Amino acid sequence: MKRHLFFCFFGVFVLGFGSTICRIGQVGLDPCTSMNAGIAKEIHSTLGITMMTVQIIILAAVFVLDKNYIGWGTFINALCLGYCIDGFTAIFTTVFSLPEMPGMVMYVLCMIVGITFITLGVSLYFTGNLGLSPYDAVGKIFCDKTSLSYPICRILTDMLCVVIGLFLHGPIGMGTVITAFFTGPLIQFWNKKVSEPLFYWH
Repeated sequence: MKRHLFFCFFGVFVLGFGSTICRIGQVGLDPCTSMNAGIAKEIHSTLGITMMTVQIIILAAVFVLDKNYIGWGTFINALCLGYCIDGFTAIFTTVFSLPEMPGMVMYVLCMIVGITFITLGVSLYFTGNLGLSPYDAVGKIFCDKTSLSYPICRILTDMLCVVIGLFLHGPIGMGTVITAFFTGPLIQFWNKKVSEPLFYWH
């Protein structure tokens, strides 16, 4: 159990770091975080508080629809991810002099590094196997209750978040598109090369 909890916590930590890199590079956050960032901006709140609140609301719906997807990892993600991103953002903006508009080299570098850490973080979190994040559970429940495949359900939920994010002027960019459509193979790569070997290493 301790190993499962460590992988969930560490996965969220790494995911938060990767999201922060994408945030400061202004390359766009993943669809769900972009939506939350847009909501936070609209209501003049922090990303941490907004993400926690939205995830708890989604969690209540998941609990009613199918609580089998809920575990300790669900609460770790819902309560910690937004605050990790806020914390790392505060550290980066305090330690480094970040340009108001990143140049092309910084943009590309932040996108590569950010998505690398995001997908690694998701892989570590999933390997902990202590439940899905509330948002991830929505796609699974949608798939269970319809005739649509999970990839289609996930794309639909991501696209909904992107539309809401755009409407609220959230940080939508190339990184958002990549994380919405192309991160699956990277997560599988990290599963086989890093997360699973570390999890089962003695």
